[in-house]
Amino acid sequence: YINEHLLIHNNEKPFKCSLCATSFTRKSNLNAHLRIHSNEKTIRIPVECSLCNKSFNRKYLLFEHMRIHNNEKSFKCDVCDKSFNRKTYLKSHLSVHSNEKPFKCSLCNKSYTHKHVLNSHLRLHKKQLRCSVCNKSFNHKDKLNTHLCIVRETPFKCSVCNKSFTSKSILNKHLLIHDAKQFKCSICNKSFTYKSYLVGHLRIHNNVKPFKCPICNKVFTFKHHVRLHVLNHHEKP
Repeated sequence: YINEHLLIHNNEKPFKCSLCATSFTRKSNLNAHLRIHSNEKTIRIPVECSLCNKSFNRKYLLFEHMRIHNNEKSFKCDVCDKSFNRKTYLKSHLSVHSNEKPFKCSLCNKSYTHKHVLNSHLRLHKKQLRCSVCNKSFNHKDKLNTHLCIVRETPFKCSVCNKSFTSKSILNKHLLIHDAKQFKCSICNKSFTYKSYLVGHLRIHNNVKPFKCPICNKVFTFKHHVRLHVLNHHEKP
């Protein structure tokens, strides 16, 4: 106690707070002070940076911030000797050496070392998540799927590929894609505008004749051939 008392006379304060750099004569005073930092309910008076007027609710945060102005880089990487002015920056940097990737994309599960890289990656998703019907963009796959469920319940249906559209003008624009004959026969390379035409054409190659005359049981490849046959052979005057 005598030694502690003498420190008061000598104005010595050997017990320093690691959070805000406040010094104390006695360790008990330091311990009491530390409880202020640990008590979340304590009302903190904001402290302001005299250089940029930025405010902080803790004094140690202001001290950490001042390192930026002073260009002080006291946090050094033990692996590559690179220095940083904030402990959080050093911690983020260390993940490069440890190959840790804590920032995970919720859309495709890709992981990244830094948050800013993840944010750049997410911007790519925003471009990719686009409705194929109306070109509206979405930032999440679930939202796009919900939107598609609504959009697909539309009366404007393509007769070629059965794709649905919200308006007739969009359907007409889509139909231009089908102008080219895209349904090709794998046997003779002949192309057709509609899939149904290709199916009918393949019956010729495979000698399939599913349509039967109801009068004479003669079979035909196409239904309209049956009608012609009946008119020409069974309904003559």
